[in-house]
Amino acid sequence: MKSFWSVSFFCTVVGFIPLVSDSFNTYANEEDEFSDPIVFHSNQFFVQFEEGIAEDTIAEFLMDLNSVEVWRSGHLNLALWEVTSFPFMSGGENILDIKAAIARSLKKTKIHNASLNIQQEIASYVPSINSADAVSCFEITDYASSQGDSSITISILDTGISDISDNSDPTYNYNITVNSGYDYVRNDGDPDDEHGHGSHIAGIIHSITHQSNPAISNIKFDIRKTHDHEGKAFMSAVVIAMVDALNEGADIINMSFGYVDTYHDSLFFPLELVMNEAKEDEVLVVIAAGNDARDNDQLDSTALPASFPVEVIVSV
Repeated sequence: MKSFWSVSFFCTVVGFIPLVSDSFNTYANEEDEFSDPIVFHSNQFFVQFEEGIAEDTIAEFLMDLNSVEVWRSGHLNLALWEVTSFPFMSGGENILDIKAAIARSLKKTKIHNASLNIQQEIASYVPSINSADAVSCFEITDYASSQGDSSITISILDTGISDISDNSDPTYNYNITVNSGYDYVRNDGDPDDEHGHGSHIAGIIHSITHQSNPAISNIKFDIRKTHDHEGKAFMSAVVIAMVDALNEGADIINMSFGYVDTYHDSLFFPLELVMNEAKEDEVLVVIAAGNDARDNDQLDSTALPASFPVEVIVSV
């Protein structure tokens, strides 16, 4: 495992919050696990297969569930499926909506788990240009240990990054001229920030990594735009971006968002699968724990994915 110094990447951390939208479905959790309704994609759902499942079996399941495969990680036995239309008949049942499709999929012995593709939103707060918060975000940080010279790739999952010409804004304050990455909103290679939060977070990280030596070249930035101009994202964008970051050699993954006040395994199992994969790859994952200074070790005040019991997570 590559060595790197211990620092906090956050000045401002934010929470995922459910968003009610006419374009997607919403329901109130019967067990009151969430204080607000959950918003989810009306046609997409995650499935986890039995290891070694045959391709013919997957094809049969897709046909039976009137679905197409959007994405799959063979290593994780995890896929994202999309129902082409409702209603449809499956095994003598009239399937009217995505929850019924998930229930039907869970009756298949070679599908271990299935869940909704939840919509999430980054809170809109970014410090104003002249605020004390904007300035304090970029104050000099004392390193816990000396900065090494190993090659390190930091993947930032957020709203993207603005053009370098915007770096004079004190809420951004970065000098990232070269980066890899992807835009999962527009499905192209230009993760342009249409919101502002991602550029703010990238600026904080860059100011920490380059404060002692602005000319260092061993730290590379990988910007993965998972959230749109309103700060909204489905869990699928986050899961796929994280899998891609791991596959492309990320050493650190930064996620400045999370769901607060919940520990709902059945809804978040895709994220936990990827977090465990990060553990196997010895990749450090820095995740927002929320803004309220609560004890996330307590079940009534958890934040996901920061509260997953995975050793490589640094909850901030």
